[in-house]
Amino acid sequence: MNKAFYGEIKKILSDARNKVYQTANFAMVEAYWQIGKSIVEEQNGEERAEYGTGLLKELSNQMTRDFGKGFTVANLKNMRQFYLTFPNSYALRSELSWTHYRLLMRVENVAQEIQTLEQGKTPEDIIRDPYVLEFLGLSPNDDFYESDLEQALITHLQKFLLELG
Repeated sequence: MNKAFYGEIKKILSDARNKVYQTANFAMVEAYWQIGKSIVEEQNGEERAEYGTGLLKELSNQMTRDFGKGFTVANLKNMRQFYLTFPNSYALRSELSWTHYRLLMRVENVAQEIQTLEQGKTPEDIIRDPYVLEFLGLSPNDDFYESDLEQALITHLQKFLLELG
C-alpha cells in the first residue's frame, strides 16, 4: 500500500476525531455555563440560597447519582463562578476548553480589570505598570489615549486566549 495514500486516510480520520472532540468540548463548556447561570438564578444572585446552604450539596448528590462523577460541590461552585466571571454566553469561545476557563477564572481580578477598562475608569497604577505597558507593546514614554490602551489590552487578551486553545 502507498504510504502517501495511507497518510491521507489517517489525516482524514484524525481531523474528524478532532472536530468531534472540539464539538463535544464546547457543548460541555456551554452546559457548565448554563448550570452556573441556573445556580445563580436559583440563589437570586446571592452567595448562598435564601432557603439554606444545602442547595449545592443536594444538587451534587442528585447529579452524581444521575450522571456520575464530576459534579462535586467544588465543581458546581466552579460552574457558578464561571457564569459570574463570563456572564455573556456569546463571549464563550469554542477554542477554549473547560480547563482553560478554570485557569482564566483563577487569574485574580481579570474580570474586574476588564470591567474597569470597559467603563473608562482606567486606574493610574495599571497605566504606569511597566509590565502592562510592555505586554501592550508600549514604552513608558509613549503618548497614548485611554481608548488606545483599552484596545491594546483587548487585542492582547484575545491573542492570549487563542494561544491557549
